[in-house]
Amino acid sequence: MSDLFRDVSPEAPELQPIIEGLFGEYAARYGDYFSRDAEVELTEWYLAPQGLFIVLEREGEIIATGAYKPKDAHTAEIKRIWTHRRLRQQGLAA
Repeated sequence: MSDLFRDVSPEAPELQPIIEGLFGEYAARYGDYFSRDAEVELTEWYLAPQGLFIVLEREGEIIATGAYKPKDAHTAEIKRIWTHRRLRQQGLAA
């Protein structure tokens, strides 16, 4: 079993089902607190050189994600932390 980190565009087709699932989890947990529309218009925050979107793959399947976006000139905010349901609570995101 070999895990591989790689950066990816937040608009990559293979990422869309995961992002939709993540926002579905947000909606179930937090109601309408998180607005998908607001995040869609700000996807450029997660693009290099100011930001980055990273996936962790295992055997070609995306099993975890994470991103950061600039908060100010010297600080970044960690976002979009997600782990596949079957792998949660196993220390993968630690």
